[in-house]
Amino acid sequence: MRGKSIPAEMSWQVDTEPMAMKFLFHLGSLHVLQKGTELPNMAGVPIKYVDFPSVATLARAAFETFLAFHFIFVNPPSSEEKRFRYDVWHLGGLRDRQKFLVTSQEGKDLLQKEKIQIEKLKIK
Repeated sequence: MRGKSIPAEMSWQVDTEPMAMKFLFHLGSLHVLQKGTELPNMAGVPIKYVDFPSVATLARAAFETFLAFHFIFVNPPSSEEKRFRYDVWHLGGLRDRQKFLVTSQEGKDLLQKEKIQIEKLKIK
């Protein structure tokens, strides 16, 4: 999408690409992890294992990303509902960030700008 012109009313769809890439990266990492890890020989003892906790964590993250992508961008029957679901998802992220402790002026300014976005989205 980089460098392409997108009509303002469709600008929200730009987030489809990073979310799809996140899903792809999770799956790629799962592919690598399932091959196992081999540590250097220590005291003549070879150590090779599959890190199942990491596999489970990545699998969960990939599944959650897929579900969010499908729920927001694929499943809704109309563009209006897709936009609504996107706005609710975006609002949730903005509201979560309002809970962050910020110390820099830049961070405080950003939270203030996001408060305005939150109010606009709530009205919408």
